[in-house]
Amino acid sequence: MAISMRSGYDRAIPVFNQYGPTMDDHRRSGETAKAMTEKLTALIELARKVKMTPTEQEKQRRSFAYGNTKIENDRITRSMVDELAEAKSARHRAPG
Repeated sequence: MAISMRSGYDRAIPVFNQYGPTMDDHRRSGETAKAMTEKLTALIELARKVKMTPTEQEKQRRSFAYGNTKIENDRITRSMVDELAEAKSARHRAPG
């Protein structure tokens, strides 16, 4: 966990970031855009090696479907996406 100090009115306020240093931290340290790009490339390579379970894939698929349909239609709910996914799964499993 990274801790950075942000200026308050009369005192510094610690800011905790569970993902590591913030962009402000990088700017203050003088880190270049090239170094950030190299770090991002390394993270992408690590992500490519992740093997998701079928359950994780289904959860991500539903989340993606919800997020994309919610943009177009504010009435969409997660339960609607789940119901449709279950119905599709049942049709897929049905013989014939």
